[in-house]
Amino acid sequence: MFILRRTTTIQQSINYCRRLLSSSSGSIELGKARYNLESKIALVTASTDGIGFAIAKRLAQSGSTVIISSRKQENVDRAVKQLHDEGLTSVTGMVCHVGKADDRQKLTEYVVDKYKGLDIFVSNAAINPAIGAILDIMDVNVKAPYMLTKALVPHMENRPGDKSIVYISSFVGYQMMPLLATYSLSKTALIGLSRIVAVDCM
Repeated sequence: MFILRRTTTIQQSINYCRRLLSSSSGSIELGKARYNLESKIALVTASTDGIGFAIAKRLAQSGSTVIISSRKQENVDRAVKQLHDEGLTSVTGMVCHVGKADDRQKLTEYVVDKYKGLDIFVSNAAINPAIGAILDIMDVNVKAPYMLTKALVPHMENRPGDKSIVYISSFVGYQMMPLLATYSLSKTALIGLSRIVAVDCM
């Protein structure tokens, strides 16, 4: 686990993540610690492109079995094929709109039925700050990560070794931007959720 403190600049965070994602070794090195992710089962939401895709790819490169998800089947199929073509054949995919309860349940059942548990949950799905009503944004950006965490944690606890939950937030969670007020609020709530879950699930 690593923490990007409030004093960390955005550029420092970007540079750190670029170094992390560009590493070609079979494990991830953070400071003096080295984490081997072989035999780990990882789920990344909204992971068929952008940040989510990069995270899923890096986890697969580090030895994890990775479940990617997206709202559209064609996006899941494309992303899985791309990763398989790169030799990352441990990647599978599942359609999931995290704002829909039925989709969240199906995703949880897929994880449990196919893999019997989970080691890493990366909650990346979010509504773009430029669109969406306040209730829709809060449903996807805050409620969905909470509900998925609640559903998945029991199936993480039965796995041996370390487990990780990662919520993808934003600097606007610390520094509210008037034109992105609702989005900022959702990311502030997500930061608070991560702090509570970190204590409650230790």
